[in-house]
Amino acid sequence: EDVQSEVYHALNRSNFYNQIYSSYKGSGVYGTNVLLEEEDLEDDIRFYSIPVKQQYIIEDARQRVAEFYLVFEYTAYQAYTRFGNAVSDKIKEEFNRGEKSSDKKYNFIYYIGRRHAFDPTKTDKFNMPIMTLWLEEESKKLVQEGGYKEMPAMAHRFEKRPFIAYGFSPAMKALPDVR
Repeated sequence: EDVQSEVYHALNRSNFYNQIYSSYKGSGVYGTNVLLEEEDLEDDIRFYSIPVKQQYIIEDARQRVAEFYLVFEYTAYQAYTRFGNAVSDKIKEEFNRGEKSSDKKYNFIYYIGRRHAFDPTKTDKFNMPIMTLWLEEESKKLVQEGGYKEMPAMAHRFEKRPFIAYGFSPAMKALPDVR
C-alpha cells in the first residue's frame, strides 16, 4: 500500500493525466502511439505523448518494439535550456542574441534502444542496458547521451498485424490515405 500510494502521488504531481489522454486519443485515431517518460527535477516524472508524425519504431524478431526514433522540434531557447553548450554554434548564437520568442525550430532526433556492449557492474549512464542519444539533425551533432535500466518509452499499437511495426485503428480503415 505504501508503494501504491507513492506511485499515485508521483503520477498526481506529474503531467501524466493530461498526456495519457492525448496518448489514448492518438492510438484510437492512428492505431499507434508512443508515451515517453523522463525524470524531471521539479516533478520527479514528466510524460510526453509523441504525435504519430514524430515517431519511428523498430521491432525485433519477436515483434516487440526494440528501438524508437523520436523527432522533437525546439527553438534555440528551448534547445539551449535543455542541452546547454552541447548544441551547435548556430543555436548558441541565436540563444545569445536573446531571441526567446523566435519561431525558428531545430529538429532533434531522440534514439532509444538496447545497448549491446556495457558493464553491468557499473551504474553510470554509459553502462545501462538502455541507451539514449539526442542528435541535432542539421549539424549531425550528438548533444546528449544517457542510459536507463528500463525502456523509458511505451508504444501502444491498436490492432497489431504481423510484420508491420505500426498498429491499425478503426479510423485507419476509413482513412487509409492518412496512414
